[in-house]
Amino acid sequence: MLVLFETAAGYAIFKLLDEKILKKPDDIFKNFQSVDSANKMVKLQHFVKFEDTTQALAAATALIEGKMSSDLKKVTSPFYTIQIVFVMAVFTCRILGWSM
Repeated sequence: MLVLFETAAGYAIFKLLDEKILKKPDDIFKNFQSVDSANKMVKLQHFVKFEDTTQALAAATALIEGKMSSDLKKVTSPFYTIQIVFVMAVFTCRILGWSM
């Protein structure tokens, strides 16, 4: 399974190495408290840096509005057209119900 993570610097796509982590959603945070434990859970597959703050702000705004920006479509398209077997999971504050 692939996991999309948006940072202030750009989009990161990670491969989830142990899908058992998803069986206990409350424990996901615990697995990412240290670099070593996080490295056992995910491996970076692809990273696309934002060109400037305008692009980063547009991406964040689209995400908050529940829309998929054209930049995000470009980043993810190789993964859902070539690797159809994988499922992309996007965890956002909005989906998890966290306030910003």
